Amino acid sequence: MDKHKLASELRECQRRLGQAPAFFIENLPDELIIDAYVTCHDCQARLVDEDTLEKCISEAKDYEEFLALVNSHTRSHPHS
Repeated sequence: MDKHKLASELRECQRRLGQAPAFFIENLPDELIIDAYVTCHDCQARLVDEDTLEKCISEAKDYEEFLALVNSHTRSHPHS
């Protein structure tokens, strides 16, 4: 999968959740919507390095698989 397709799927997920205004979701750059899913909300630490992020994106078939791949690399993070 590529970054733009992943970002589109993550935006759709956010629209379904309804936790942010649609205008905000639609205008967030691809990198920032992806970063929202790989950044700890408690301490703002990046949960995966850039190489791991790229690997997770390229290996994932959809956003759910992407999230599972990222999660498999963040289990040692104290807030995850």
